[in-house]
Amino acid sequence: MELKKVVKIFQQEKKIFFLVLLFSLTLGVLFYFVQPHFYKVNLMLNVTRQGTQKTSDYSFDEFYRLQADEKFADTIVRWLESPRIQEDICHQVKQDCSRKIKAKRLSSQYVEIIYFINKPETGKKEAKAIAQVLQNETKKLNLKQKNKNWFFLVVDDPVIKLNHWNIRKILGISVLLGLLIGFWSVLIKYYWKKED
Repeated sequence: MELKKVVKIFQQEKKIFFLVLLFSLTLGVLFYFVQPHFYKVNLMLNVTRQGTQKTSDYSFDEFYRLQADEKFADTIVRWLESPRIQEDICHQVKQDCSRKIKAKRLSSQYVEIIYFINKPETGKKEAKAIAQVLQNETKKLNLKQKNKNWFFLVVDDPVIKLNHWNIRKILGISVLLGLLIGFWSVLIKYYWKKED
C-alpha cells in the first residue's frame, strides 16, 4: 500500500482516529484522579559498634572490621526477608502487615529499607517497630558472647513521600496508547470495508 493511500484512508477516517485518541486521554485523566494514594517509606540503617577495641600492634583490624560490618549488614537484609521478622514487626505495630518490606545493602555498613503504606502515621510507627525488632535480634546474638565490641544499629528517621503516577506520565502513556489503538482501528475498519 502506497503512502498516499494510507494518508487518504486516515483523512477519510480521521473522526474514528481522534475519537479513540480522545477516549484514551479521558481514561488517562480519570485514572489520575481515581488512582489509589500510597506512600513510599525510605528508612536508612547504619551498622556500627558499641565500643572500640584498643590494640597496640599494627594489624588489618579496620579492614576486617569493615568486612564483618558488611556481613552483618547482609544478615540484616536477610532478616527483613524472613517471615518471622516481618511477623514480629507487624505484632509491634499491632496491625495486619501484608505489605512486603524490601531491604538492600548500599555499602559495607549502610542498609536501605523500603516499604509502601496507606497513611504517613503508619510509616513512622512501622519504622520504630523495624528498628526495635532489629535491635532485639542483634542483642540476642550477643547474649552469650558478651562482646563489648558487638554490633549496634543506628536507624535514621524515615523519609515518607507520596507515591503515585504524575499527570505528565499518565498523559504521555494515554497519548501513545491512543495513537496506537487509533491507528489500528482505522486500518481494521478500512480492511472490513474493503472485504464487503
